[in-house]
Amino acid sequence: MYALDHGGEKPNKLEELVEPTAESETGYLQSNTVPLDPWGNPFIYRPPTEPTGDDYEIISLGNDGAVGGSGHAADIKLSELRDR
Repeated sequence: MYALDHGGEKPNKLEELVEPTAESETGYLQSNTVPLDPWGNPFIYRPPTEPTGDDYEIISLGNDGAVGGSGHAADIKLSELRDR
Protein backbone atom coordinates (compact mmCIF):
# COMPACT_ATOMS: atom_id res chain seq x y z
CA MET A 1 0.00 0.00 0.00
CA TYR A 2 2.88 2.37 0.78
CA ALA A 3 4.29 1.97 -2.74
CA LEU A 4 0.85 2.52 -4.29
CA ASP A 5 0.31 5.69 -2.28
CA HIS A 6 3.82 6.99 -3.03
CA GLY A 7 4.14 6.42 -6.76
CA GLY A 8 6.00 3.12 -6.49
CA GLU A 9 8.56 4.45 -4.02
CA LYS A 10 9.60 2.32 -1.06
CA PRO A 11 10.16 3.86 2.38
CA ASN A 12 13.56 5.27 3.33
CA LYS A 13 13.11 4.07 6.90
CA LEU A 14 10.73 1.64 8.61
CA GLU A 15 9.32 4.42 10.79
CA GLU A 16 7.56 5.80 7.70
CA LEU A 17 5.27 2.77 7.84
CA VAL A 18 3.83 3.77 11.22
CA GLU A 19 3.43 7.50 10.53
CA PRO A 20 -0.18 8.65 10.01
CA THR A 21 -1.28 8.81 6.39
CA ALA A 22 -3.39 11.44 4.65
CA GLU A 23 -6.34 9.04 4.70
CA SER A 24 -5.94 7.74 8.23
CA GLU A 25 -4.72 8.62 11.71
CA THR A 26 -2.68 5.42 11.63
CA GLY A 27 0.15 4.29 9.40
CA TYR A 28 0.48 1.26 7.17
CA LEU A 29 1.19 -1.05 10.11
CA GLN A 30 -1.45 -1.79 12.73
CA SER A 31 0.85 -0.81 15.58
CA ASN A 32 2.12 2.70 16.21
CA THR A 33 5.70 1.46 16.53
CA VAL A 34 7.98 -0.53 14.26
CA PRO A 35 7.91 -4.18 15.38
CA LEU A 36 11.02 -5.80 16.83
CA ASP A 37 12.46 -9.12 15.68
CA PRO A 38 11.53 -12.29 17.63
CA TRP A 39 14.44 -11.67 20.06
CA GLY A 40 13.35 -8.12 20.88
CA ASN A 41 15.99 -6.41 18.72
CA PRO A 42 15.29 -3.78 16.06
CA PHE A 43 15.33 -4.91 12.44
CA ILE A 44 17.97 -3.44 10.17
CA TYR A 45 16.39 -1.81 7.13
CA ARG A 46 18.35 -0.85 4.05
CA PRO A 47 16.31 1.22 1.59
CA PRO A 48 16.53 0.69 -2.17
CA THR A 49 19.69 2.10 -3.69
CA GLU A 50 20.07 4.44 -6.64
CA PRO A 51 21.16 4.17 -9.40
CA THR A 52 21.62 0.39 -9.12
CA GLY A 53 17.95 -0.08 -8.27
CA ASP A 54 18.72 -2.77 -5.69
CA ASP A 55 15.62 -3.67 -3.72
CA TYR A 56 15.24 -2.96 -0.01
CA GLU A 57 16.67 -5.35 2.60
CA ILE A 58 15.33 -6.24 6.05
CA ILE A 59 17.70 -8.07 8.41
CA SER A 60 17.42 -9.66 11.84
CA LEU A 61 20.74 -10.32 13.54
CA GLY A 62 19.43 -13.46 15.24
CA ASN A 63 19.19 -14.18 18.95
CA ASP A 64 22.63 -12.74 19.77
CA GLY A 65 21.96 -9.37 18.09
CA ALA A 66 25.42 -9.43 16.47
CA VAL A 67 26.47 -9.64 12.82
CA GLY A 68 27.15 -13.17 11.61
CA GLY A 69 26.70 -16.27 13.70
CA SER A 70 25.22 -19.68 13.12
CA GLY A 71 22.15 -21.57 14.26
CA HIS A 72 19.80 -19.31 16.24
CA ALA A 73 22.46 -16.59 16.20
CA ALA A 74 22.60 -16.51 12.37
CA ASP A 75 21.52 -13.37 10.55
CA ILE A 76 18.20 -13.65 8.74
CA LYS A 77 17.90 -11.61 5.54
CA LEU A 78 14.70 -11.06 3.59
CA SER A 79 16.60 -11.36 0.30
CA GLU A 80 17.77 -14.86 1.22
CA LEU A 81 14.25 -15.91 2.19
CA ARG A 82 12.95 -14.67 -1.19
CA ASP A 83 15.54 -16.80 -3.00
CA ARG A 84 14.23 -20.04 -1.49
